[in-house]
Amino acid sequence: PGVVQTLRVFRLLKVLRISRLIRFVQKAMAWSLLLSVRFAVQIVPVVFIALLMLHLLACIWFVIGTKGPSDTDRRWIDIFGEDLEQSSVVYQYFTALHWTVAQMTLGSTDVISVTSLERFYNVVLLIIALLSGSTLISVVSAEVVQLVMLKEDKMVKLSNLRRFLLQESVPAKLSAKVQRQAMDRLEQQSPIMEDTVSSVDTLSRSLRLELLYATRIPHIVQHPLFRTWASIDMNAVEGLCQKAVSFKFLRVEDDLFLQGEVATAAYMISDGLLDYVEHDHKSVPAEDRRSSPEASSWQQDVPVA
Repeated sequence: PGVVQTLRVFRLLKVLRISRLIRFVQKAMAWSLLLSVRFAVQIVPVVFIALLMLHLLACIWFVIGTKGPSDTDRRWIDIFGEDLEQSSVVYQYFTALHWTVAQMTLGSTDVISVTSLERFYNVVLLIIALLSGSTLISVVSAEVVQLVMLKEDKMVKLSNLRRFLLQESVPAKLSAKVQRQAMDRLEQQSPIMEDTVSSVDTLSRSLRLELLYATRIPHIVQHPLFRTWASIDMNAVEGLCQKAVSFKFLRVEDDLFLQGEVATAAYMISDGLLDYVEHDHKSVPAEDRRSSPEASSWQQDVPVA
């Protein structure tokens, strides 16, 4: 019993690691990958599942042709005689795979069904092809259309930006910096803010509060002060989240505040790192690196980098 429980724990840990890896990959896709790369990453699993399904169906078809029951004293593999039986395993596999692909894509093949079981299996595959084929094509088509629309929107925005820079006679060095940053950020996917999700407004107030707590408390309790406060009075922490906690997402080279500005809030880093750099115009660029969360607080003070 102890060994079985240990194995269950190891399986659970493996599932948790896989789930964390999936979340990490999704986050990396959302923030770092180019549009074309994200499209390829989304299509690869669909293609892999389709190939795996074709492989399994081809193996079943081959087993039916070699060991399946026959009510006609022959099977599909007997039509080829000893040529197929004496051929290599690779040729036999691709013969079965060719037939399977032909059924799923309504293509042609020289392999025919000669038993009731083979006919039944043939009909099942045709029905699967009818249902899944259109679904696969629609999924891929939707992804392609979305990619094309995003590309067109990006080109229109960049074209308008270039026209504006030329119109205003912006210096070449500054114009190049503006266009480079604009191109980089148009390739990235912006985070979804809570106030832009219209479906949240349809929820009941109690459920909206529950969602609000679930999205904010895990971040603020990373700081020792709020973690201790939560252990003492969770209701007070929930009230804080409801009235005073909001998110601010920064990208690389973004500014949290500029030198000389009056701060009106306290900031706590939940993910990433803030570098304090003293310049004439810019003080805090954000970099995409991990660090332990620390709080930086100002109330009606002038932050100086």
